[in-house]
Amino acid sequence: MESCGVLNSSPIFFVTLLFYPYFYSSDLVDSFRKSMLSEDDVWEAAKYGHIVSLAALINAKAAIHAGDESNQTPLHWAARGGHSTAIQMLIDAGVNVNTKDPRKVTPLHLAALYGHAAAAQLLLDCKAIVDVPDSDGWTPLHNAADRGHAEAAQVLVNSKATVDFKDPQGYTPLHRCAYSGRADVVQLLCDANAPLDGMTRSTWTALHLSAFGGHSAAVQALVDAKAGVDVKDQYDQTPLDRAALGGHSAVLQIL
Repeated sequence: MESCGVLNSSPIFFVTLLFYPYFYSSDLVDSFRKSMLSEDDVWEAAKYGHIVSLAALINAKAAIHAGDESNQTPLHWAARGGHSTAIQMLIDAGVNVNTKDPRKVTPLHLAALYGHAAAAQLLLDCKAIVDVPDSDGWTPLHNAADRGHAEAAQVLVNSKATVDFKDPQGYTPLHRCAYSGRADVVQLLCDANAPLDGMTRSTWTALHLSAFGGHSAAVQALVDAKAGVDVKDQYDQTPLDRAALGGHSAVLQIL
């Protein structure tokens, strides 16, 4: 299978692929491998990026498509750890790049959640779906925005992630990073033309959320982007009112 990423320049990956068929072809080494490795090790190898062990397990027909006791496949673990070589090996071995756990979390969700921009890019290059929602209605961009992973968020935006995708509570990625006070991602999404005054189901804008949380840098980014400072929620409260309620003097000075 042709690799979908650009990992062929990695020395470790090259050496593994070059010598792996030789080292694991003899009966002696095959017997040693079976005595030292169990199928359960495939999740550990993926989790920690142990590519030589992973290569042996793939060759031994380990359960690379299955979930462990936490319902995570080896590809989920590799993405969570940002192990790009392991990701490539598993996909080349036939693992579905869009595999989901019971909560509909994909490897791309996890790469975004833990801020692994290179792993996210590799998964996208291998045809990962950028806007897939999990069981909470969050896309990978929601995850990156909530955690403040600007580089991963930029990778997703560059891959045409929907910046105004709403979860069941009406939260877009901009709402999530405004609520969490992730000013750099707020700025990134403003630059990507995310709707500034969209409302959640509770009728709060991103500026309401950041003002109430006392996140002055995020508030400043939204104000600079021309978010509506006079927009009122269902209780007739503006972002200024919400900042006052929270006692956030620095935010009050901005607004």
